[in-house]
Formats: sequence, structure tokens, C-alpha cells
Amino acid sequence: FAISGTWGIGKSYVLEKLEKQLLFEQDEKRASDKYFVFHFNCWEYDYYEEPLIAIVSSMLDEINTKEHLFSEKARAHILSAAKFVLSKLYEGGSKWLESKTGLNPKEITDGISEICADATSKIDKVHEYDQYLNFKQALLTLREDIKAITSERTVVFVVDELDRCIPEYQIKVLERLHHIFNGI
Repeated sequence: FAISGTWGIGKSYVLEKLEKQLLFEQDEKRASDKYFVFHFNCWEYDYYEEPLIAIVSSMLDEINTKEHLFSEKARAHILSAAKFVLSKLYEGGSKWLESKTGLNPKEITDGISEICADATSKIDKVHEYDQYLNFKQALLTLREDIKAITSERTVVFVVDELDRCIPEYQIKVLERLHHIFNGI
């Protein structure tokens, strides 16, 4: 759908009301949101030469914000506790393994880390011609996240302030949205 109107007529207001209503709608069977609403204000990002980077970044941020059950603080506490427990288990297990086999697990893991770093360096050299390799991987991650969300809810992507951008950028935004949602 597209909402067309002159500047100041209330297009953004209508979109805000639509988003609030969609977020209010609940699935009676699961008692959860029926819709996952993305809001992209493209004028805020029109300084990006490539709008795809801005779109993907904002979508991934929104997925991370809306889809995690715990707050950042709670997650940090859980991770801290888990790291402490794992370090103690590793320490105890390492001593036991060394006493039984004579192998030092720290030397083994350090060797594996060195091999991995070397392999990563070689892979980076092979792919250095492709400056967007990491970005392509982020795009694939985004598509997988969207597919997972669509298995439970309807995804609604709201693009606001498109009319404030220059025409070339407007076209790029629409083309990039096609790239993201193509095949989903």
C-alpha cells in the first residue's frame, strides 16, 4: 500500500496509528502479537550511499530488540554466571584429563585457536576482492530471521518519509526492499 499526500497532511500520523493498531492485535490462540512491524524512516538514513546497509541494520536491530526475552542487563548477568560456571568446569575437567592422559587441554585449545586464526586469515585473503562478503552474510541472516518470524506472524514493513528523499534514493530504497523480500 502507498499513502500519497502533500507535506504535512498527516501520512506519518496515519502510519503511526496503523502500527499501534497492528501491535495491539493479538492472536487469540497463542495470546501473542499477530504482526511483527518494522518501521523504517528512510529520511533518517538518506546520508547512506547504499540504503540496503541502513535497512538491514535497522531491521536486525529491531529483531534483536523485540525478539529477545531478557533485558540486556539480565542477559549480561546470565552470561557472566554461565562463563564463571564453565570456567570452573573447564578447570576441573582439564586437571582430570591431564592426570589420566597426560594431555594438557590448554595447549590443545591454544593450538586449535592458532590454526583457526590462520585459516580465517587465509579465507579473508581469498575473499578480499569482495568487500561486501560480511554484508551478504548479514543479509542472509536477516532473511532467515524474517522467515522464522513469518512462520508465526505476519510481517509488516513500514517505510516512512520516502517523499523527503531525493528521487534517486527513493528508487534505491524500493529496489533494495525488493532484494530483501524477494523469495520470502
